[in-house]
Amino acid sequence: MREVDGKQVIAPAEQFATQKNSEIGELYPVFPFSLFGLPQGSQDLVERTLRNYTNKGALRNVCWAQQEIHWALAGNAEESSKNLAERFRITTPMCRFPLFGREGPDSCPDFDHFGAGSIAFQRMLVQEEREWQTAGAPGKIYLFPAWPAHWDVDFKLHISNGGTVTGRVKNGKVEQWDVTPASRKKDVILKPLWQRAP
Repeated sequence: MREVDGKQVIAPAEQFATQKNSEIGELYPVFPFSLFGLPQGSQDLVERTLRNYTNKGALRNVCWAQQEIHWALAGNAEESSKNLAERFRITTPMCRFPLFGREGPDSCPDFDHFGAGSIAFQRMLVQEEREWQTAGAPGKIYLFPAWPAHWDVDFKLHISNGGTVTGRVKNGKVEQWDVTPASRKKDVILKPLWQRAP
């Protein structure tokens, strides 16, 4: 950890002079390692780190960069949806199928460009506590933890232990949600949809 304005943020290393990799290295404990985030009760720490990361030249919304995933795990629907929309606008005329992503910084087709976007999309809809965090017991399931009310969606996603979760948002309201097996319904925490300012 390090301090910024008297508050803790995640550091990229115990000691460092400069950070040269293309992504935000200090956020790997958030994703993919699930040490911090909304399910862990540390979304404020994640958001502070996102606002104060060390590598200001890091990739944003392209290729393998994970910024919108991190915003979703901070429970910030405004930033995650804005970053996700930017990502999904990037295509390339170089590939036979433009939605494979643009040609840089990797090559065309760039599968991880939309793969990272898909993970962000899913984390905006559903997040879970992991069993290693709950001593082996099924953890909480956060439904719509970073979802904007102005985005309609109808989805079915897999969750841990062979379960699934479904939901539908239409015209700014949650119309339906369900989880299987039914025994997991007690674990669901329904988060309010983010309402953008008029």
